[in-house]
Formats: sequence, structure tokens, C-alpha cells
Amino acid sequence: MLRLKKNRTGSRTHVSLAMAFACSALMAACGGQVHVGDDDGGARRDSGATACGRVVCGAGLECCNASCGICAPPGTACTTIACEDPCTTNADCGAGDYCQLTEGACSGDGVCVPRPEACDLGLAPVCGCDGVTYGNACEAAAAGAALLHSGQCSTSECAPQDARGEGACDALVGVAWDGARCRELSGCSCVGADCGVYGAGEVERCERDHAACRSCAPQDARGEGACAAILGVAWDGASCATIGGCECIGADCADLYDDEMACAAAYAHCTTGASCETSRDCAAEEYCHLEDGACVAWSGGMGFGECRPRPGELPCSFDAPPVCGCDGTTYGCASDANQSGTSVAYEGVCDEGPCAPMLARGVGPCFADLGVVWDGDACVNIGGCTCEGPDCDAVYASVAECGAARSGCGGTARACSLTAGLPCGEGEWCDYPDTSPCGVPGEMGVCRPRPDVCPPVIDETCGCDGALYTSPCDANAAGWDTFGRPDPSGMCGAPPPG
Repeated sequence: MLRLKKNRTGSRTHVSLAMAFACSALMAACGGQVHVGDDDGGARRDSGATACGRVVCGAGLECCNASCGICAPPGTACTTIACEDPCTTNADCGAGDYCQLTEGACSGDGVCVPRPEACDLGLAPVCGCDGVTYGNACEAAAAGAALLHSGQCSTSECAPQDARGEGACDALVGVAWDGARCRELSGCSCVGADCGVYGAGEVERCERDHAACRSCAPQDARGEGACAAILGVAWDGASCATIGGCECIGADCADLYDDEMACAAAYAHCTTGASCETSRDCAAEEYCHLEDGACVAWSGGMGFGECRPRPGELPCSFDAPPVCGCDGTTYGCASDANQSGTSVAYEGVCDEGPCAPMLARGVGPCFADLGVVWDGDACVNIGGCTCEGPDCDAVYASVAECGAARSGCGGTARACSLTAGLPCGEGEWCDYPDTSPCGVPGEMGVCRPRPDVCPPVIDETCGCDGALYTSPCDANAAGWDTFGRPDPSGMCGAPPPG
């Protein structure tokens, strides 16, 4: 195809000299029956007139080459000459032209083409890059809008935002949702109706706002090779996991996240399932996800887990440590345990030694005393309706019996009781048995380290200070144990005497 650059004047009477020579040659070859249309300002609208780019073909002629405004009698071979003018936005084109981009791109390199002055009435809706639905592609071109996709524009928050960076600068000029994820925009300025919705660096806020638009299926990305390089963070179907190795393998490698916070924001909607205590509380394709270690010496009735989709059967990253599942089985990595329907008790292979944490916890909204277990640091009471875990047959009848059996294990946890004047140190909280919320007078608890980071889970609960917290973990981070749920008005009653 012969491609000619036209002068940026917006008029077909300013086609380059090379264009004139080419057209003359074409007319000679066609017996003088090819006509270069004129820009008549729309005056010629007689019967049979046909729009040809920005010009109109007279009666008895049809558009042969819209790019250059060439008309010819029906049946005449059309020229492959194309008049091009490179552009990135409509501002780069002359009057009466617009920047035609690759469908779906809405940014990048395009070509200036004439805006049609007449369109047929055929209905074939398209969505323009300006977010407007047009009756057909011709109407979009007449309005100067590049095509985003066929069909009507979506009115949901999941539709791609109209914002893109423009210019050859390296500055970050904002963030926009592209229909699949939030991406930073670079250039000299931002162009589009949605510029300013998200400022530079607001990827996490953008991802949170569009979380419901994203599937909870695991990303197809894994590390390969015995290198220590960190390749990024990927969603494994249950949580955000760091990918390491020499190279990333999988279709989603280009969409890895820079850190776990950005990944967690993008998949926050996948980690807010129904409360649960065991996987029996969840759907068949889900499992009850507990915080790491929660299946060791917890009491029932609080619903502190959440139902999550089981991750796909993806291989473990080479640097992922083995874990001991709450079912007492050693797995290659956390996602392996989750895929099997269990959470992580602790990192490393399951330890069968005398000082290993006991995998036993209480489940169910009962206040039955189920015994005492060793949690790897101290002897603690568990309560609930029934005991769950492979070590339920080995629970102790009392703290004294447990202490005698584990006397050589050197636990670091200290007893505490606010009523007995035994507070915990700075950076700790007093963990009372759930059978005695907030520690009834005379009840002892165990000092635990306050968590540094809590997962982005909404599981509102009442702290023993009477305040409402987003989750039990948030209450613990503030230095308090928990005692129940807020009432229907969202308020916490007075904590139990303690």
C-alpha cells in the first residue's frame, strides 16, 4: 500500500504534490473516472450522494478511498493509496479530522482521518473512548471519538476509565482503572474525562474502589529457578503471596503487584466471606481460613475465621516454606494447605516433639470447659461445644497437669489478670479463656504480643474496654481481649466484670 503524509491543514485541497502525482497516475489508469472529492461544507446532499471521509461523492459515484477522499463509479477498482498523518490525540489533527486509534487502545499512536459528515441510520452501537455510546462507528468518528469496544458503554464502576497520559515526559500524572486493574499514568499531562479521579500514587485506593470488578480466581504466576530475587506479589486464590526465583512463569506475570498491600487492596472482596469456625461452615468449593496459628488453643463461639475460595492447584514457589496444617499434616506451602481445605498452624514441618503446639481448639457457641492444651508457649484453657483437631484426645484436665507435662519446654508467656493486679507489659495484651470473656474475677489469662499488622478483614467485635473494633485482631493490637459482637445498632454493651 502506498502511504502518503498529508500536510496538517485539515483540507483535502492541500494534499501533497506526491499525492497529486499518484492521483493523476490513478486517473489515467482508470480512464479518467476517478475523482478526488472536494470539501463542500456539506452543501452537496443530492440523491445518491455518499460520504467519503470528509467529502461527499456526487450522484453516480461511490467512495473509493475515504482516507484521501477519492470517489469512483461503481465497480471501479479502488486505489490502495492512503493519506496518513500521525497523532496521539485530536489536537494533533487539523480541523475536520480526528485521531483514529487502534480499537480498545484509547491511547498511543494513531492516524488523523477525516470526520465523516454523513452517517447512515444503521444501528450497531459502539462505545467511544469518551465513554459515550454511539449508534454506530460512523457516528463515533463524526464526534471525533476513537472506539473503545463494540456494544454500549458500561455504566458500572468496572468500565475502563477515560484517562491517559500524554506527552514524552516521565512524570506520573495519575492512576486509572483500565478494565482489568489500576495502572499509573505517565506523561506530561493527563487527558480524558476521568483525569483527577485518582492522583499519582493512588493505586491502592483505585484498586479498593474496583475490588468487586476482579475475579477471585488465582493468578497464573509462579517463580522458577533457584535465585533469591523477589519477582513480585500474586494472588493465589486465598491470599497474596510473594513470588521469588530467577523468572516468573505464567500468563499473569505482567500483572504482579509490587507489594502485599497493593495486592490485598485489589482482592479485598475475596477475603470478606462469611464467618466460620471450620470448613464445614463453608460451601463445598471454600474452606474456613483462620489466621496463622488460630487453630492452636482457641475457644469456640466467636466465628473468627472466614470462608474463602480454595486456591487452584498451582505449584509452590521454590522459596515458599513448608507449613504444618491445622489437620496435623505437613504441606509444601500455605496454598497447598488451603487447597486441601485447612489453614496453617505454624511455619515448618509438623513437630511431634513434646514441646510442639497442640493442634486442638474449641468450636461452637457453648461455654463448656474442654480442657487445657499447650500452645507452644503456655498452657491455656479451651472452651466451646466440641474440640476440633488431631490432638483433641490428648488435652489436659487442668493447667497444673499441662504444666507438669510441659515443664521442660521453657515457654515465655506470663500469667495476667487485671483484677488481680497482674498486667501485661508494653506491647502485649491479656488473652483470657473465651469461656470467661474479659476475665471474671479470679480468672487468669496469658500475655500475648500485640499483632503488628492485621489482615484487611471486617469482623466487628467488642473489646474489653467497651469499644467497637473492626476485627478481634484490631482489638488485640490495641491491647484488649474481646467479649462479643455489637448490638443491631452497632454499639457495644458494658464488658463482663473483670
